Amino acid sequence: MEIIYNGTDISENVNETKLEIDFSLGDRADTILLYLDREDGSIDQWGYAPGDTLQIKEESLDTGKMTVSEVKFLDSDIWITATSIPDMIEKKYTEWSSVSFKTLASELAKKMGFKAEFYGIDKDVTYTKVVQDGKDDLRFLSERCAYEGCVLMAFDGTMRIVSEEYIEAADPTTYRLEADETTCKTVVVPELAACTVTDVKGKTKGTYTNCDEGQNLGIVLDFELSSIEEARRFAKNLLYRRNKMCSTGIIWSTDLFLGLTAGNKITVDCGPFEDKMAVITRIRHDLIAETTKIWFRVLGE
Repeated sequence: MEIIYNGTDISENVNETKLEIDFSLGDRADTILLYLDREDGSIDQWGYAPGDTLQIKEESLDTGKMTVSEVKFLDSDIWITATSIPDMIEKKYTEWSSVSFKTLASELAKKMGFKAEFYGIDKDVTYTKVVQDGKDDLRFLSERCAYEGCVLMAFDGTMRIVSEEYIEAADPTTYRLEADETTCKTVVVPELAACTVTDVKGKTKGTYTNCDEGQNLGIVLDFELSSIEEARRFAKNLLYRRNKMCSTGIIWSTDLFLGLTAGNKITVDCGPFEDKMAVITRIRHDLIAETTKIWFRVLGE
């Protein structure tokens, strides 16, 4: 295992007592949680402070460089937390006119110190006007990605903006995970039938209907929309975002699956899901206990 701190491999000089790697398919930053034994005070020489970089490599796993967000010095340990996206707390006001989604996303990523890469977004859209009013860059970009049916992931200085269709169309892995009721928890809830999106002034409204029966989702945005077509597109993507999580589960595995990460497609056999294809929405590798915890959503349910 390599523990790379500020570009230096310190793994031979430290004794890690806890090391968890958490990867997520959008909505949250990836994280590293590292505890180092402080009994030998010599490890303090590495400094350890917010803003430093931390990277973990183990077999096929590579976290990329993450930014240290928190350090706690205890009597026996140093607790270090690092994230793939630094904390973004500055609320901003910015306006764009006649700007495309990709241009907007690239500009916001650059402001956060990242370059943007796009996957599965073949048709770009152009907005008449976009206003970032009192939101930090990360929250604003994450919301805009949701409106356009995408997820946002950060890895090693790159913002990956990936369409939901691209994720679902990817080739599946060869992993087939089986679990019983003691090592798997599942949740199944009804799909919503339709979604209506209304802008902040109530002038523009659009509805997307998925099926004839079921409840409707109503969303009032905090900004103006430029057209009914835009409202309907947002409604379609937000309805999908809600309904894709109707069949979900968590598997606690006593094995370490370092070849898996968020966004991978696997086959699951647990609870009500028999031999079903699923997408990993979040995964946590515990490199000390040598276990993996997997959050997933089932496709086609």
